[in-house]
Amino acid sequence: MIRFIKIFVTLTSVALCSNAVFAQSDSIHLDMGRVKMRKEFVQTVTIRGKDLQQIPFANLAEAVNVWFHGAFTNKSTVTYVVDGVIALDPNAISIEDIEEVTLVQNALALVNGAVGQNQLILIKTRHGGADTSGLSVNGYSAIASTNYQYESAAGNVPSAFNTFHNYKVSAYKTFSNFKIGGSAGWLHDVYPAKRDSLVKLRYEDAGESAVTMNTLTPQNINRFRLRTYIVAPLHKNHIALLNANYVLQFAAHEKEFRHFFTDFRPLTTWHYYSDKRLGNTSLVHLNFNLNSALAQGLHNTFSVTHSSLNENVYREFISGERLGRDIKLDTTENKGGNFVLQNHLVYTQAVGSWAIEPAINLTAKYINKEYKFRSIKKSLISSIYPERYLERSDYNSSIEGKIYLVTPNLSFIYKNSFSIQGGLVFDASPDLSDDLKKATPFITLTADVVELVSNDSNVNWKLYGSYAKAVNYNENSLLLSDLTPTPPSQYPFDTRFMWAYHQENFEKPYNLQLGSSLALSGNNYTISYHFEERNWIGLFSTPPSAWVSTYPFFYDNIESSTHRVSMGLKDLFTASVVKWNTHLQASFIKLNYKEWLEPMRIANEAMGRQDNESRPWSLTMANRFSFGEFTFGLDMLTSFDQKLLQKKEYRRLVVVDSHYNTISLQNLFLGYKLNVKGLPNGAEIFASSRNITLNGKSNLQDTRSYNGIGFRIAL
Repeated sequence: MIRFIKIFVTLTSVALCSNAVFAQSDSIHLDMGRVKMRKEFVQTVTIRGKDLQQIPFANLAEAVNVWFHGAFTNKSTVTYVVDGVIALDPNAISIEDIEEVTLVQNALALVNGAVGQNQLILIKTRHGGADTSGLSVNGYSAIASTNYQYESAAGNVPSAFNTFHNYKVSAYKTFSNFKIGGSAGWLHDVYPAKRDSLVKLRYEDAGESAVTMNTLTPQNINRFRLRTYIVAPLHKNHIALLNANYVLQFAAHEKEFRHFFTDFRPLTTWHYYSDKRLGNTSLVHLNFNLNSALAQGLHNTFSVTHSSLNENVYREFISGERLGRDIKLDTTENKGGNFVLQNHLVYTQAVGSWAIEPAINLTAKYINKEYKFRSIKKSLISSIYPERYLERSDYNSSIEGKIYLVTPNLSFIYKNSFSIQGGLVFDASPDLSDDLKKATPFITLTADVVELVSNDSNVNWKLYGSYAKAVNYNENSLLLSDLTPTPPSQYPFDTRFMWAYHQENFEKPYNLQLGSSLALSGNNYTISYHFEERNWIGLFSTPPSAWVSTYPFFYDNIESSTHRVSMGLKDLFTASVVKWNTHLQASFIKLNYKEWLEPMRIANEAMGRQDNESRPWSLTMANRFSFGEFTFGLDMLTSFDQKLLQKKEYRRLVVVDSHYNTISLQNLFLGYKLNVKGLPNGAEIFASSRNITLNGKSNLQDTRSYNGIGFRIAL
């Protein structure tokens, strides 16, 4: 540990004390967190943030899925790197503050935090514009609805009137020696409630009965986001960037259930329950980043990051019959924090037609988590009698640790057409045993076949290959909760698991990726293929909560293979006023795993081990079209042969073998740009819909539909 600290301090001191005068930006690399790679040698899919601004969503994964892996891209299968910082939540940032969203198709995703089946997504945030100052206002409101086709034996139950809102204002100003900017936004999302319903039943031995289900307050969140940043050149060889984000979120839900019956008497209450939940969450993220050009070809990036999350949930559950009632009060407190020091040093040396790039990344991280759950239950015979009994249970857990990682790597590049990069990740954390302090390798290779042979700039045919081994480096993701349902335990997995961190399992996790891409006419027409194979061991275990009821699962020896084929057409009809960008992709997954289900309480039954195999696939299409002042977008999402192995029924969990096919018109919008006097940067109004059509039986986790209008004004 002492040796690690000495190396870290030495490199940081060099970065801060250098007085050489060279360009500061490092625009040729992708910063994936622990490893940087040349952009032209990484197979990626990149979306502009402005192509997502007309879409209503509270979780970014719901907006980018049609561009990446379709139904297999959701909030449980992604790991984000925001401006080079691993495991941050981009939902703390408004989409208007995001410049680019990039999917990395390389095995080094495993090295940079995308463990298990997770996909690595890079987020590049915006820091003002090209002008010296700017002010923008954005707003969107929609009607939200859904159908509950699985919750009523009588058929679909329509939802009541609900609304979605997203409003934001941002501004920036450039001064002589620095730029400052910020934004403030409010998002209101809702899970539409069923309309108050009355269902009549007939019992032979008890006459007629009726059930009423009323939602007093539908599930909803109010998310308030604040962001500020400062960009400042320090002398001529350093650029400092300070980012600060603060999110305050409130959640609420309240419903009641009444069961009446009559046996030759007036209708009287037979059973009643009410369920009320309230939650509040605060998220703080601070990041300081210093980019330095120390000498010709020598570039250094130093960063300090602090993140903290505090979530509190209160639940009041009352159930009763004619003779009395039970009252259950649950409180949950969930805290977490990260403090990360990181330094990345890279040197580029030209040797004839070759370029050699040695690099090293040093990471020192302190993490902590604290979880408290308390449940109090009391029973009353009636309102005039005292409490019959009182029960109380507590569950507390905490995690604290220090993690030290050293990641050296070396790249060889030939004429910008061939690259091979390899390295090691060494975990020097003090809490690990000597047996686990092993270096895990990674290697990646890329070749542009056409460039090597003919130097034709209009055609690029690249071949990709990469392999990595790694373990879970405890990224401690601090994520905001939302109303997007978590996928069932089939594929994709909810990867908020803790790894089986034992020596005998240490060598098993690996990631192999192969790919090929063909680009014509300066990357305007692209066809690509990507293959990925993974093997890992995982444990999913969520403690009891006042917000949701969950169960622990253990997944052993999981193997998956993914095939993805895509085609992109960009800047079509550039000679006219018409522009059209389109992206089509198909993802196929073969998944094998052995699953243990050990529920805490499922009708006093424990379910055993099952060997499962799944082969779903998803086809998507994304389109962006403009004609003069009009803009248009259309996204399609499909999922076929997806096998749902779990289905929750009343008071118990059962396994079913169900295959569903889904076709959804995921996003549709139409906008018009206005030329308004006094608004030099113009304005836009648009109408947008999400999930406007969806076939009857769907395996999508979020079947909500939105229909609304919005505006954007730039000053």
